[in-house]
Amino acid sequence: MSSLSKECFKQLYSSGTIMEIPKGHCFTTESYGTNSVYCLLDGICALIRYTKCGKEIIYYYFQEGDIIGCVRFHAVESKQDQPIHHTVNYHVYAKTDCTISRLSFNKVAELMDSNIEIARYFNFSLSNHYLSILNHLHSSKECDTTERLAHLLIELAIYKNGAYIVDKHFTYVEMAKYLGVHYVTVSRIMANFKQLGLITKSGHNTIIEDIKTLTTMASPANQGSENIIL
Repeated sequence: MSSLSKECFKQLYSSGTIMEIPKGHCFTTESYGTNSVYCLLDGICALIRYTKCGKEIIYYYFQEGDIIGCVRFHAVESKQDQPIHHTVNYHVYAKTDCTISRLSFNKVAELMDSNIEIARYFNFSLSNHYLSILNHLHSSKECDTTERLAHLLIELAIYKNGAYIVDKHFTYVEMAKYLGVHYVTVSRIMANFKQLGLITKSGHNTIIEDIKTLTTMASPANQGSENIIL
């Protein structure tokens, strides 16, 4: 995150109400304020829907520094409070204990109107999330599991203290759920990545040791991203 992005994010979360969200809670519900945008200060959340038989489908992971609720904000603002109809319900669940800052839509609109850099940053965040979800859906149809797992590790990694770290929450079972494969498949591929020296373990966290090679392995999942015009 650039210094300008950090400043914009800081201005957003400083204007909201800090809340602690327990693991497993869905905070895009009435109890937390549906007409709200959330700045994720700590923890991991996921955009989820459940099938009729109760299977969890994960579309996107939010991590520290992400903004949640951009789509609904623009949908409500553009429709001027007209009802928004969905055929499927999607919600954001806390995958770990989380700290968020909640801002009303009115407050977000006020900040965006008064500061063009905040507006640009907000819309960039929306675009980034959209493209990541689009890539996830595309790769599930077109790419093999090794490519997809390599791409997922890169996307989840946070650069801290000179290392690319994938949080301990992302177990083989969790990543398998996101990829829609058996956890044994993920376990075998991760073992191969370790043998190749691409990753190591530090406690329960995964450390990416060779980001360049892993990026090359994941490149089929990224093909054409520069040509997206939607």
